Amino acid sequence: MSEEQTKKKLRGNETTKNQIKTTNETFSDLPLDTMLKLYYQHIFPVKEMYDWLSIDDFLTKRNYFSRREFAFDTLKFRRHLSYSSPKDLQNQLIQNHPFKIHVGPLYNTIPRDKHLVSVFTPVERELVFDIDLTDYDPVRTCCEGAKICTKCWTLMTVAIKVLDFILRRSFGFQHLLWVYSGRRGVHCWVCDTRARRLSEKSRAALASFINIEVTKSGWVDLRHPMNPVIKKVYNEILVDYFEDLVVDQDFFGDQDQNKRSFLNKFSNNVLVLIRNSELRDRIQKRWTSQNEEKSRWNILKEELEYEQQNSKKKSNFYNRNDNYTKILQVIIFTTIYPRLDIGVSKKLNHLLKSPFSVHTGTENKKICIPINPKECDDFDPTDPKCVPTLIGVVNDLNNSKKNQNLNYNSTNLKKYVDMFVNDFLKPLRLQLEKEHKERILSRKKNIMDIENF
Repeated sequence: MSEEQTKKKLRGNETTKNQIKTTNETFSDLPLDTMLKLYYQHIFPVKEMYDWLSIDDFLTKRNYFSRREFAFDTLKFRRHLSYSSPKDLQNQLIQNHPFKIHVGPLYNTIPRDKHLVSVFTPVERELVFDIDLTDYDPVRTCCEGAKICTKCWTLMTVAIKVLDFILRRSFGFQHLLWVYSGRRGVHCWVCDTRARRLSEKSRAALASFINIEVTKSGWVDLRHPMNPVIKKVYNEILVDYFEDLVVDQDFFGDQDQNKRSFLNKFSNNVLVLIRNSELRDRIQKRWTSQNEEKSRWNILKEELEYEQQNSKKKSNFYNRNDNYTKILQVIIFTTIYPRLDIGVSKKLNHLLKSPFSVHTGTENKKICIPINPKECDDFDPTDPKCVPTLIGVVNDLNNSKKNQNLNYNSTNLKKYVDMFVNDFLKPLRLQLEKEHKERILSRKKNIMDIENF
């Protein structure tokens, strides 16, 4: 079945606005397009999204919202859409009931009028990061492709903690919005003023600083001295999480043809990193011994740390002095360090799925919701109680007794909209107000200095 045929099947029968208001059907039995109309009419937090995407308008009055690009995934993909007000956006959402909503950059002119100008270019955009579990397929054994479980989702938890730590500690960013993508990944929107105004060159440099490339051999390259912040990430985050993941993902398990090609020979590949043949043979012998009670990972750590403490001769490993702990670092960074799609972060005009968009390709149609990075250990995307769904929230409407004022407050999406507003939007607005006052005071001081000159 083609993608267009699939979407037509998902849409079901057309339902008018009046029918939406008066239908007595069980909401979970309604066609997808009807549920989407209900969602956009009553539940989708249009005002809160407007407050975010027009965040500078309350100070500068520069029509930020109308110059923001939206894209809708309907029967066909449509981008360079723009709207003058939250009501305008909501009307179009109800009318078009898109399967997905994407948010793009702020342009120099209104996107829908791009044909009227000679230069149409993005001028501002949140710094964004996109992390997807499919990029971890070479090193996860429990699932692959679009499938996820709590075991491999730990890799996303690590990614959130690591990236959040680096962006705050290394770059001083404060206003980060973490969003569950609806299926198998997470998005990060960095919304500080200086992040939004970064050039593509600066974005590329920043993303490259954070990213650690995996070489053709399958291992990361750690030949250069480790940045102090990255070293802190390793010691405070990666080491502890690896101890759980090495068990859950069975990295050092026996060779299994069902594993990915890299993991299928993981233990052998690890031994190749050890240039000291005597040490390598000793480890391999312990790994294959029937009398050995320790795990392969604990044996490897024990032997390498012992050798590190006692070795005084030079090693060929990466052409540096003996550094057997570096081998442990290579293993950990290769398997669990965030795997970024840096192309997403580099470009100003890249689209990213909107928070609170519905992922119609998932069971029960999961909703893209904010994640608190401080509580991400408790986030379980496989738990229906944790992730609101389209079917769930429209049924909440049906069961609500507050029929005169139906909105997200009547559904289990309320918790996440409140999180979006209280933990992210309000602090961002306060920071922008502070920056605005500081700019005004600075200008006044400059004027006074000139007058007194």
